[in-house]
Amino acid sequence: LGELFVVDPAAKVKLAFVENHCIMKYAILITSNMKNLCLKFSRVLYLSKITHMSDEFDFYTVLCEDANGRGRECVCCIAKKDTPNIFRFILVSLVQSVPEIKYQVNCLIIENYSEELDVIRDLLPKAQIQFCRTWVLETLYNKAIEMEGFFHDNIWDLLCNLANSSSPSSYADCLRKMKTVFCKGFVQYFKSTWHPYKEMWVESWAFEPSKGNVFRSLVSAHQQLLASELHSTRKFADYVKILCKLQTQKAETVDFDEVEVSKHYHEICPVELADLVDEEISAAKSGCFKIRNHSDCFLLSDGTSDYTVNQEQTSCSCTIYALTLSYCRHIFAARLWSGESLFSFPDPCNNISTKCKSTSTAIL
Repeated sequence: LGELFVVDPAAKVKLAFVENHCIMKYAILITSNMKNLCLKFSRVLYLSKITHMSDEFDFYTVLCEDANGRGRECVCCIAKKDTPNIFRFILVSLVQSVPEIKYQVNCLIIENYSEELDVIRDLLPKAQIQFCRTWVLETLYNKAIEMEGFFHDNIWDLLCNLANSSSPSSYADCLRKMKTVFCKGFVQYFKSTWHPYKEMWVESWAFEPSKGNVFRSLVSAHQQLLASELHSTRKFADYVKILCKLQTQKAETVDFDEVEVSKHYHEICPVELADLVDEEISAAKSGCFKIRNHSDCFLLSDGTSDYTVNQEQTSCSCTIYALTLSYCRHIFAARLWSGESLFSFPDPCNNISTKCKSTSTAIL
């Protein structure tokens, strides 16, 4: 943590101990870049819980979706299993660190049922709380198999039709069909446990169609990244160190696929400029840049030289930008780090725009 504060003095860390013992109960980490990402992309947030990577600890993250469609961490937490009120602690820490989001979050998607729904609503009063539909379907399916005692071919299809109902009448039709497929016990379980919360997981009442599925894919990619680093045999301090390590530019871009970005640049730019963009995007992903966000610029260091990218991330002090007046690896690295679009031309008079066939803004 000392190393983290040297690099990022504005980072926020909350440590909690087991009462009357020098044993860690949970640690919550919010870097300055996490705060910036949360402030810019707070409209929809996703609270994820990972339980299968350790026998002793659970891992939690709050993710947002940046301008490039990538899932980005706003806060991460490691906690001993069965720590009570952990959702509350995480969200309280986030709102304390980024108070502006209290009234900016329009939707919060959570992966499992929480008895702290009222607390969440108090913390984020304008947020529509939704359950991850995939998690609900998996929970219902497993419960149905358990109560039915055997497998029906059409169980999964009926549950999917129920969850993906596009209107209240369609949902009511699926509800009636349940009585002909499932046993009475499961129907009673569903009506008492899930039917009262239908607005939180059925497509008809969703904040945005398929938004939960989009975030689920982002969470899966994020969990794969964590799985490559986290192991059940590690100690608490090891996990904290790994979480800090994953907040670097190198770790943040390991799952970035530059092919789609390259494809779009080749569609609108001359070949020579598109080829240069390919090279610079690849260098931005593979490079090991230390990035600091100052009030008026981004400072990047590759261990040999230092570079300055303006706050709008459209110009750089490097020789490549000076010679070509087009996006360089440092601009792309800063945009990846800050979540800004890799494919937008805010100023139609910008030199890169005049070299392209189209000056319209496009966001991946």
